[in-house]
Amino acid sequence: MKLHGQQILSEAWHRFNRQGRALVLLRKARENLRRGRVLQAIPFAVAGGMIGPDVAFYTAFYPRMKDFAKRVFLIILERWVRTRGMFPQTAAYLDYTGLWSDGWVGPRLVISREAGMEAHALLIQGWMDLNLVGKPLVLSISVDGQTIGKQRIEKSGNFTLDFSLSEPLAWGLHTVEVKATTWFVPHRFGGNEDYRPLSFRMEKIGFC
Repeated sequence: MKLHGQQILSEAWHRFNRQGRALVLLRKARENLRRGRVLQAIPFAVAGGMIGPDVAFYTAFYPRMKDFAKRVFLIILERWVRTRGMFPQTAAYLDYTGLWSDGWVGPRLVISREAGMEAHALLIQGWMDLNLVGKPLVLSISVDGQTIGKQRIEKSGNFTLDFSLSEPLAWGLHTVEVKATTWFVPHRFGGNEDYRPLSFRMEKIGFC
């Protein structure tokens, strides 16, 4: 009976120690990532997952590690894309400034919109998944060649931007230009032969 009890205590201590070591490794991985040390973070993350996979699944640390793993993957993917260069098909699409039929917009959109007598602002509504680009998206807006503002989008999901006009516009058509600082290529993620450079999905754009 005494030997059996010692065995139980030994197994319990081994399990506790393993979980503790896994948590230490995972925390080191997260700290390295926070400091921008991606290559140093990866060995800690892998070792922690191997030593204590149950720690990742059954503690509150798991949701953070899912985000951590996604960020590591996207950073590595971005570096891989830079080393391989741009697809020729993507380079050909960079000159396209229209709105795609599925609502997506490239790094530069040039579109005409009608302004009525009461137009005092430009409204832009769209959707973006920042996990696809791995960095904040900044939009620069101009009307008839005059910059009216910039907006930094730091959260994924739907967004609504309202740019006030410094002075009333004349009634009629006006040229609106939207420039995005970053974009992604769907083929890099899904291998679906969609080589378009895409920045965000447009839901609505117009004067109000």
